[in-house]
Amino acid sequence: MILINPQVQKLGKFARYVPMYVPIGLGSLAGYLISQNRKVGIIDENITPINSGLIDEYSRDTVAPYIFGVSCLTAGISRAYELAKMLKEKYPDSKIILGGIHPTVLSEEALKTGHVDIVVRREGEETLNLLYESIKRKEDYSKIQGISFNDGHGNLIHNPDARLPAMDSLPPFPYHLFEKHLGKYNFGFIATSRGCPYNCIFCSQRCISGRTYRYINPEKVIELLDLLINKYKQKYILFVDDDFTVNKNRTKKLCTLMHKNKFYLKAKFDCQTRGDSINPEILEYLKMAG
Repeated sequence: MILINPQVQKLGKFARYVPMYVPIGLGSLAGYLISQNRKVGIIDENITPINSGLIDEYSRDTVAPYIFGVSCLTAGISRAYELAKMLKEKYPDSKIILGGIHPTVLSEEALKTGHVDIVVRREGEETLNLLYESIKRKEDYSKIQGISFNDGHGNLIHNPDARLPAMDSLPPFPYHLFEKHLGKYNFGFIATSRGCPYNCIFCSQRCISGRTYRYINPEKVIELLDLLINKYKQKYILFVDDDFTVNKNRTKKLCTLMHKNKFYLKAKFDCQTRGDSINPEILEYLKMAG
């Protein structure tokens, strides 16, 4: 399977202010598939623009039927559709799978392009793994939960949502898959939870995880922070969690462990939260952690 992060081309004059982070969603998918002994390649168009020759190179050691997975936000959807068209024309028997927030919300739009075979909705690790197995074995995948597809008779089918996995059941984020581009990527990020229990009207996250909130246990987070700080020498690390301080006990325990490991001597940290998710006590813990 080849996983693709389409290029977002319209940053304009803001481009130099936008750090180039590793594609987190794509990395999480790749890490899970590899943990299930699947063969996976990753192409990030922000690093390596895609052309026909590059796809040939990545496909050379892959057994047909080829599977291409494209993950995108709305900002990259036009390019995602261009890539789907190019891949389908070059490999008519391949399976083109789209995922991410935009395809999750607008599955029919993606399927009606005529170039997309399947949309994986919401979080895709387990669903994509099941699809990989079914497609490679040339078996029926029409009953897999969490997908939308065209049944071949003009009907768009939306199967029920798949269950959301527990965070501790997923493998650690595979930073090593992106090491060769360490000079171009900002490695200073970590995702320690998914979802948010709130229902802000402006936020698209609830389209992916509803109002659930799941997190990695603090001890595993410390292992990842140690990797980022001591192996990859990151001096500024952003927690990309939608709301870092939802679970106060977990936040306090994690901050205490960060302080105990003296990470504050080597790095500074940033996080996202809500005004009503913090209080003076939590602010003291955040300050203590760095």
